[in-house]
Amino acid sequence: MKKQKLYIWKSAHGFIYKKPPGLGETPPAEGEKPDEKPKTPVAPEKAADQPAKREELGADMAVEAVKITPEAVELNKLFHEKAKTYAEKIDKLPEKEARKLIEQAASKSMIELQGWEWLGLDEKSADQRHLKLGQAFLKKTVDQHGQEIFIVKAELDHSENTRMGIGAGHLLPPSVKAVEITDNQGIARKGVRKLINGQKAGYYDENGNYLAIFGGYKIRPLDFIDETGPEYKTQVEAEVEHYKNLKAIEETYGSSFGHIPGEESSSTAGLGSEYVSSLKNLEEATEENLKEQKASDVEITRILKSKEDWFRMKAICGNKGLSIRVHSASEAYGATHILGLEGKGAEILGWKPEQSKIQEDLTTKLTDKTYIEESLKDLKEGEEKKLPEGITIVKSKEEKDGYYFKDKHNLRVPLELWTARQAIQTLQLSETALFIKAMQSGKKYLGHNFIGNYSLDLAHLKYFHYLVEEEEGQKTLKEALEKVKKTNGSINPMDLIKYIETSSMPDEGLSIEEVIAYCKKNPNLSWMVDPNWQCKCCAKGHANFKYFLGKKVKPPIQNISYQWNKHKGTAFVGVMQCARTVSDILGLNGRYKSCTHNLTPALIQANLRKTGKTGIVFGMENFREGDVIMWRGSQRGPTRKKPGGGHENYGHNRFSHTGIVRHVMEIGGEKYIAMQHNSDRLYIELVPVSRRPHNLSRVKRALKTRSYEDLAQTSSDPDKLRRQFADIFGFRSRGLKRAGKRSKALVRVRFHKDDSKMLNGTFAFAIRTAHLQSTPGNPSPIE
Repeated sequence: MKKQKLYIWKSAHGFIYKKPPGLGETPPAEGEKPDEKPKTPVAPEKAADQPAKREELGADMAVEAVKITPEAVELNKLFHEKAKTYAEKIDKLPEKEARKLIEQAASKSMIELQGWEWLGLDEKSADQRHLKLGQAFLKKTVDQHGQEIFIVKAELDHSENTRMGIGAGHLLPPSVKAVEITDNQGIARKGVRKLINGQKAGYYDENGNYLAIFGGYKIRPLDFIDETGPEYKTQVEAEVEHYKNLKAIEETYGSSFGHIPGEESSSTAGLGSEYVSSLKNLEEATEENLKEQKASDVEITRILKSKEDWFRMKAICGNKGLSIRVHSASEAYGATHILGLEGKGAEILGWKPEQSKIQEDLTTKLTDKTYIEESLKDLKEGEEKKLPEGITIVKSKEEKDGYYFKDKHNLRVPLELWTARQAIQTLQLSETALFIKAMQSGKKYLGHNFIGNYSLDLAHLKYFHYLVEEEEGQKTLKEALEKVKKTNGSINPMDLIKYIETSSMPDEGLSIEEVIAYCKKNPNLSWMVDPNWQCKCCAKGHANFKYFLGKKVKPPIQNISYQWNKHKGTAFVGVMQCARTVSDILGLNGRYKSCTHNLTPALIQANLRKTGKTGIVFGMENFREGDVIMWRGSQRGPTRKKPGGGHENYGHNRFSHTGIVRHVMEIGGEKYIAMQHNSDRLYIELVPVSRRPHNLSRVKRALKTRSYEDLAQTSSDPDKLRRQFADIFGFRSRGLKRAGKRSKALVRVRFHKDDSKMLNGTFAFAIRTAHLQSTPGNPSPIE
């Protein structure tokens, strides 16, 4: 085809590509329709790459066919009318400023990236963040039909924080209501802009699946709202509130991951998470700063091992086309799962000893003192030198060591991540990783076709390994695949995960055989039934199911009679007397004073005598009023008193705490458990069953102000919710004297992890007591 000079004319109908004047054609007037379809096309990517030369494209440009469709013309028109500010300014950011913003984003946490503060904006100008981020991470072009679309720049993938923290909802303004996102395999999915359950603001498909973006993905706008209209203003306000809610979840999660004094101390922190409260903290952890925080040698070793494993996992996923979903509202959630994998996450994905050898050799060379000094010798402050290994060293007084490294993309990179990237060049994905990839890319696995669109939740990794690699797990997987497949044979990954995670608990709890089978197939609960299980820090066994069945408890429980308000008006029963408190509530006169040695075995054995079932129930979604909740104990070393009061590692190798479900509440379509328990005082805590409750900030506000009428309006049974709140506030009056240094709130929201769903959870299980009543009835205090 002959090369020739082309012109682009902007009209009300979009960009029109035609031959230049002098070849028998005249440019149409503004708003005038072209008299014929353009016969001479333009290379779309080059048109978009030269915004300053839109009037004239270079004479040497080779051209390909562009068929402009009426739909493309109309969508271009709507884009420029409805998203006018964005459309006019998206291309107007100097490369130097874009690079600066990209580097700035790489150093921000995934929570910070959801907001506007880090961009120097205030709440009133929050909607400007979309333009700033879009300018940095998007490239505007046109597709084969003449529609303006966006290509995600590769820079989005160069930092795990930006790769996982930034989505299409951050790069496009609220005026873009719907989009089509095409991945690097050419698979296109359509989604609408939504705010869902504490997730990132973004685009979701018809099944509620989030449409993630990565470098090279294409985004085609499909529907718009006017940025000058009331709907746009409402959407912006909703997204601002949504971000505040994410921060509230983060703060609540963060407060629940630190050490909890006295009775509430448990393995929620479990693996040193008071020193690692986020993925950012984990990546920045060093032996020196951990020692400064007085972490033990065992904790330091485990944290640094987990840090290295996290970098290896990131390298594998980035290189092999796997996406990891890190909980957008809590980096602590992701950090806890990395720690819980105990350095085996990369191994599960396929990491082998040969990869370790490559990484260790590279690290040894690049950290050798003589090698570093030689590399920096001739450099002035701020200068850099490319090393033969393919990485660049930069001399900098601002760094503690006097230097830092940059990768081939000119971005600062931790050495652990860069060496891991080099080590995986020969890596073959494991069967577990291939299964995850099938779910992500919509490929077949075991003869079943997945629809794709799954990003790996770290909470699922260990369980996927069980499903794919172990014989019993393979049976479970095959059965689940058959159960959830649609009529056309396809499988939605989230349907599969939901089916596997959801346990249907009998009304009377599980039998002995069912408990054993349930724990065997759930890696998170293997400690419950494994006779050879030992704590890594002291090689002792944990008080487990076998112990509960064999323990002789005197006197045995014959029946219970709920005395919910026995302690009304008292600040506390006694520090570290949680079991006695629950025993009092059950009408047992406080005689069962140990979670592990008295209360748990006594309740299980009483259920066995009366119903033939253990009464044990797994999964917070299955808890009911009257159920006694058992906390899993710490695995970090023997319990010891702290100088300032309280205990470290409370409940080591046993169960650390207990509480009782006073109410199960439905608030705005989401489930909360109102749990009554005693540590340094008597508390009632509202525990969200969902890890991502969308109404958390409203619930916290209601607890603070004691105004819950607006929450009642959102409930399917407003009268019941009003009675439940009235009961809770009636029991915990404000006038009680404080007995410790804890917060003044006697009713509060707290997150607790479910051990049956998440690694190193707080709640091990609950024991049903409703069938032990002398006069069976509803155990709720208000029903």
